[in-house]
Amino acid sequence: MKAHPESVKRFLLALKASGKSPSTIESYCRDAADFLLYLNDCAIRTDEVEPETLLAYQAQLGSSERDNSVRRKIIGIRQFFRFLADEDRTYTSPLDHVPIPERDESLPEGLADEDIDEILLILKAQPKGIKTQRDLAILHLLAFEGLKATEVINLKWTHLFLGAERATMQLHGNRSRTIELSPTTFAALTAYRDAFTERAQGFSFEKESLFISFKGRDFATILPKMSRHGLKFLVYELGHLAGIKHLNTELLRHYAVQFQLGLGKSPGDIMAHFGLRRLGNIGKHAQKWRRQEEQDNSKS
Repeated sequence: MKAHPESVKRFLLALKASGKSPSTIESYCRDAADFLLYLNDCAIRTDEVEPETLLAYQAQLGSSERDNSVRRKIIGIRQFFRFLADEDRTYTSPLDHVPIPERDESLPEGLADEDIDEILLILKAQPKGIKTQRDLAILHLLAFEGLKATEVINLKWTHLFLGAERATMQLHGNRSRTIELSPTTFAALTAYRDAFTERAQGFSFEKESLFISFKGRDFATILPKMSRHGLKFLVYELGHLAGIKHLNTELLRHYAVQFQLGLGKSPGDIMAHFGLRRLGNIGKHAQKWRRQEEQDNSKS
């Protein structure tokens, strides 16, 4: 049996029919397509795939990607081969018995306040205008409020409520919630709104995505919505400029837990703010925070 890119398209339709989230569909299909490219480079047909094939691919991924990223890709590939087996009843997925890599439950080496301060300084040194204000607003939502990438790019102006002194935001999807934004995020979004009003003429606050995109020299052309790829590239580029290797939205989300703890919020408050059903890493961050406070108090 030979799998073509068409099979990935059928996989996408099957995932949609099963009710998977858009971000899960995107990642599973990307993982399947990448594995098919790997098989093509190795001159291996899909009906020649053995457990050892996936293990070799897993080892190759492990040389350049984080453990949890590799784990997610392996899960996506297993799902794809199970789909192929469901399509062709004479074919049995050889990957069902390949063990899924264990999740790395340890906290990543976190970002320091100085790292975020450096990124903020870099952004504030950029030419004044709508792109700089947009980037600052996005950074605040990721690093201070703990929003996920998909939540940021799916925001609309109608989800944001800017008052005279405070702001709230509605987040939709399977983690639907309303959150109150920190004062620093409120200021960043207010500045972005003002820049948007001045520059993005013809765009409607009632209909448009909160975060627009740009292309062309001097970002002359405005596009109606920022893509997930565009957001990830922005974060990577900011990390590169600040000398932070492999900066990503998940690291910024971990920093947001620290920031929220610094505001005096309880782990339960942060769990609700992030739209989570269990404490997970928030509890670990809280323990680390308490230990640091105890050390600081013992020195004073």
